[in-house]
Amino acid sequence: MRIQILSLFLCSVISLSGQSPQLLQPGNLNSRDPEFGASLPRNENLILFNRTDSSRMRMSLMQSVRRAKKWLPAEMISFTEPPAWDIDPFISPDGKTIYFSSDRAHPGLAPGFNLWSVSFKKGKWGQPAPLPSAINTVHDEIYCSLARNGNLYFTRMTGPASGIYFTSLKQSGEAVIHKAKIPVPDSIRLSNPAVAPDESFIVFVSGQLKGSGSADLFISHRLAFNTWSKPENLGPEINSSFAEFAPFISADGQWLYFTSERPGVVDQFPAGHRRPGDIYKVKLKK
Repeated sequence: MRIQILSLFLCSVISLSGQSPQLLQPGNLNSRDPEFGASLPRNENLILFNRTDSSRMRMSLMQSVRRAKKWLPAEMISFTEPPAWDIDPFISPDGKTIYFSSDRAHPGLAPGFNLWSVSFKKGKWGQPAPLPSAINTVHDEIYCSLARNGNLYFTRMTGPASGIYFTSLKQSGEAVIHKAKIPVPDSIRLSNPAVAPDESFIVFVSGQLKGSGSADLFISHRLAFNTWSKPENLGPEINSSFAEFAPFISADGQWLYFTSERPGVVDQFPAGHRRPGDIYKVKLKK
């Protein structure tokens, strides 16, 4: 009963502001090609995201800086290695570290997607390195986010049991991996975790929970260590009849960024084809 009451309280603390989502600047950020996976540091003067061509066979990790409240034309970030896919960026609040998913080859890593990090030193991005082997396994590990306490949340693709996992990056010794105990049936696949900076809630994607489209965004609140409330659909302000995915929560916890394939930069699109995605943001309130 105590956990149920706490869950109701927490669900009333974090909600949407009632404002409609804002389409990020068309042209320099959102284009006619698909974009997804935005991430920003605390000062929000840099944005990272992915852009793919219309075939979705070539993906680029892009960056843009803001000058006089305008985003400059996005450029491919320096450490990318085409034709490898470097995707799903998460930039630390201080802007000095990027975590991302990549299928680039590396000795000791299983083929497929693994989690990597790269640091900003002496005015430029360094050489990416894979995260510890306890995190990167024979399965695909993708899409991570980091809480202020150093807990890293990510998706591990293990077939029917695919879900959200987390570990502490500050813990000494071998990383201990936990599967997030979000109360859904084992057959339900969850992905794209965006944890709040204070770890009080998590936003994620599911195409199997009751929703509005092929993939929707859901929220679950942290009740205790690895104890989470029942997921709630973020509702029609966020979720449309099209796919919504790739959430990111700003470093101050005030904004939710996400990708939607609803009509945006491209309004009319051939029926039967997957629509390009655009990046949106919406205000949260407490």
